[in-house]
Amino acid sequence: MFGRFGKDAGSLLGIEIVATAVRLVQLERRGGGCAVRAWAIEPLAAGAVIDGRMVALDVIAAALAQAFRRSGATAVDAALSLPASAVMCCEVTLPRGLGEAEMANRLSDELAGSIPYPLDDAAIDFQVMGVNAQAPGALDVAVAVCRWDALEVIEEVLALAGLCPQVVDIDSHALQRVACRASGEVSAVLVVETDHLVFHHLREAGEHRRDELRGGDAALQLESIVRALDHWLLDSLERGRGSMPEQLLLVGTGAIAALAEQLQPRLGIACSVLDPFDGMPGVRDGALRAAAPCLAIASGLARRSFD
Repeated sequence: MFGRFGKDAGSLLGIEIVATAVRLVQLERRGGGCAVRAWAIEPLAAGAVIDGRMVALDVIAAALAQAFRRSGATAVDAALSLPASAVMCCEVTLPRGLGEAEMANRLSDELAGSIPYPLDDAAIDFQVMGVNAQAPGALDVAVAVCRWDALEVIEEVLALAGLCPQVVDIDSHALQRVACRASGEVSAVLVVETDHLVFHHLREAGEHRRDELRGGDAALQLESIVRALDHWLLDSLERGRGSMPEQLLLVGTGAIAALAEQLQPRLGIACSVLDPFDGMPGVRDGALRAAAPCLAIASGLARRSFD
């Protein structure tokens, strides 16, 4: 979401929590760009996260606190993400001159019929994008909606770890920040984890597509990956949601060069492993280079410090 629990994002810890680990990145400004200030990957006990849901909050918080200590991070304000599938995004036109509270009330009324759960359970965040091109007396307002309980779980885990919730973003947006810097063009990103695949088709207009396949080790077999990608790409084209991506970037635990080399001839598009720290000064740590594909989302979240 655009959402900020506080008013100033400042320097942020980008945090991703998956079934097997907690991942943390802090960036800093250096020489007109940014560089890695701190990072860590802390293993998680089995069952702490089930099907993407944080279940054992105390276990997750302990791992997060340990990652924070080991990393040497200095920022305590954190940015996490929700899956794009858990967030409803849209754009609404509202009259100019409304105060923030009035805008929030108008948005609640406008969205009441389209939110697939009770309005009282919805967290609604919005950002004014500018004056409407066709109606100078109106504003274009970007809106994001998710369940309150999704945010409450994030707040609880961070509080237990001694950290402060500052930004809750969308995973596709976090990936777009690092993917566009790496490739300079609209791309697709495949997240390859130990228990699932997530396909993100990133578009310049921001209307990203996100598809997920869960199935344990079977989901990571080459044929399963190719079948899933063929289905997702064909479905996207048939629904008129864009053209074939120029390339596929791989991130996550299973993102290795050998997989990219196997996928490229099968898909007929360029495939490579995404390094979110490519081009950053001072990245000489071999362990960081090896872990880089796993830190893509955390890095994209940390980049919110510079938005």
